[in-house]
Amino acid sequence: MVKKRGEGLIFISIIFVILIVLILNGAQLGMFAYSKDITNTASREGARAYAVEHSEDLARNQIKEIVSKTLYVNEETFPGENVELSEITHEDQPFCKARVSYNVPVIAPDILKILNPKDPGWGRFKKVTSSAYFLKEYQPEEELDEE
Repeated sequence: MVKKRGEGLIFISIIFVILIVLILNGAQLGMFAYSKDITNTASREGARAYAVEHSEDLARNQIKEIVSKTLYVNEETFPGENVELSEITHEDQPFCKARVSYNVPVIAPDILKILNPKDPGWGRFKKVTSSAYFLKEYQPEEELDEE
């Protein structure tokens, strides 16, 4: 009869590694979904502010405030060029567009290398981007004359 000492320990070790990979991937997916939701909200509010108030500075500040209050922000995750504001025309009507990007930090960039050593990994960040469009509102003539 062959002894099978240590077989259970090897089995538990393999299951433990697979379980850790699944838990980390689930947490990462949650971070992506939450970041996408926040960039959706920020782009919508930024486009709305730009369409109503006609001020890029106000729209940028609105976007930066929403992102900085809800997500981890530094120069790598949310640099200044991650906010784009523009005016576009669709069917002869002016729209204000806001596009917001956020670099989501990856929990374990090299976790896939456990399963496949030749895998390049995910890198340190993954970008999520959202855009929103609002119909540009016109200012009444009196307000235009005062400016």
